[in-house]
Amino acid sequence: MKKILFSLIAVLCTLTSSAQNMYGWLLGTTQETLVPGIYQFDFNTVDQNFDKVQGAMYQNWGGAGTNDNRYYFLMSESVSGDQMGLYVYDFTGTKGMELVAYTNFGCFDMTYDPSTGWMLGLLYFENGRKTKPYLVVIDLEKATYTKLALLSTPLSAIAADAAGNLIGADNEGLLYNINKKSGECTPLALTPVVVDSSFENSLEYDRSTGRLFWGVLEPNVESGELLEINPDDGSVIARKSPAGGSLFTGLWVPFTGGVLPGEGPAPIPYVDPTIEEETDVLTVPYSYNFSQNETKNWVAEDANGDGNTWNYDMRREGRGYCYTSIYYSGDDYFISKPFALEEGLIYQIKYTVRACSFFSAESFALTMGKEQTAASQVTVLDEHSNYTSPNPSGKMYAEEPETFTVEVQVNQSCQCTFALHCTSSSDNYELEFHDFSIEGALIDGMDTVIAQPKEAEGYYQLNPLVRVYRNGRKVLLKN
Repeated sequence: MKKILFSLIAVLCTLTSSAQNMYGWLLGTTQETLVPGIYQFDFNTVDQNFDKVQGAMYQNWGGAGTNDNRYYFLMSESVSGDQMGLYVYDFTGTKGMELVAYTNFGCFDMTYDPSTGWMLGLLYFENGRKTKPYLVVIDLEKATYTKLALLSTPLSAIAADAAGNLIGADNEGLLYNINKKSGECTPLALTPVVVDSSFENSLEYDRSTGRLFWGVLEPNVESGELLEINPDDGSVIARKSPAGGSLFTGLWVPFTGGVLPGEGPAPIPYVDPTIEEETDVLTVPYSYNFSQNETKNWVAEDANGDGNTWNYDMRREGRGYCYTSIYYSGDDYFISKPFALEEGLIYQIKYTVRACSFFSAESFALTMGKEQTAASQVTVLDEHSNYTSPNPSGKMYAEEPETFTVEVQVNQSCQCTFALHCTSSSDNYELEFHDFSIEGALIDGMDTVIAQPKEAEGYYQLNPLVRVYRNGRKVLLKN
């Protein structure tokens, strides 16, 4: 199939609910005379023809219709996802397509739940970064969303039936029943379908008949497909190849009945138990895995003001907070809130980093200060220049995270912050900060020396007693 990315999704509403009156967004086609946009078709004859409702030239990130003849969809003004907005196509009057509001998120697929009046979405990215597999409720007036649940299995398409029962599909063709409260995905049936994950796919119920449809592209297939699926056993009841090898997603079969948008219960926001609560002072012992979760207790500071700094990146699992040094020289801090440290204890700090390619010779330091600002990070505890991560396999991008250990004794009880300070030059690639832990123990007679802090007028000089370990082996005594 000639894979042409189009933009905008399918919409439209009519007074009847039938597979003879379906709508979809033309995502790809082998026929160059077809333009992206909204199309109407009959499932039985979609392999022969379909009708254009309105052409559009934007990139779509999910959409679905409501039970009041309106279709909502997320759309960006470029393939990269720039200038995202929630749009509505209103078929109750003469308004046509309108922007609800600009926003910062996109979805794999969306569906309307008539039992609650919620527009549900499979969150794909927010602020330009891939997220965990959250089920979200989209506010159709404000273009914001509420995380409803963290799904136990990543899914790529969802559909709610007339009673609000939610079904989903993964890229391996397995259908699931979805618990909207807990996010638990229970296997329902295995289909013979395998999804090409390079393209969106879409599930949709005909809510008047209970028929389930799936717009999908399979790997190594030269055409998009529109399938009718038996949700009970996963079998394909009917298979259509839309004319021109076309792929339709954002499927919608118009319907009536159920709770109208805005008239149902307010969603209860999901609280991730693995994400630490925001606090003013952090307590010891402390351990946090940045490679799995964001945090509100650490902040990034762009000390050189070049617009490039630490950010949370889930494009690939386990990346955590990353500083990208290509095109930019680093002077950027990722700083904790203060820890309450006590006189007379030795604090062992462990932190894990990864220079994520053999192009990376990253430079960084673990620092210590009194405030959650770059200016207060006057004490350098551990410092590395032109660092490269271990790569036993020798394969590209197979560098392994490495953990460093520092032991610190403060000469008086105080509240202190810690930071990872990246100073890599612009000809490098990327530094990842995976995790940080600190625990205290009684002094055991260790050899100690005084770390020399940087000069910073107006800031208390911490003068901690420091020894540094690299993976458990003492390599440096600062003096």
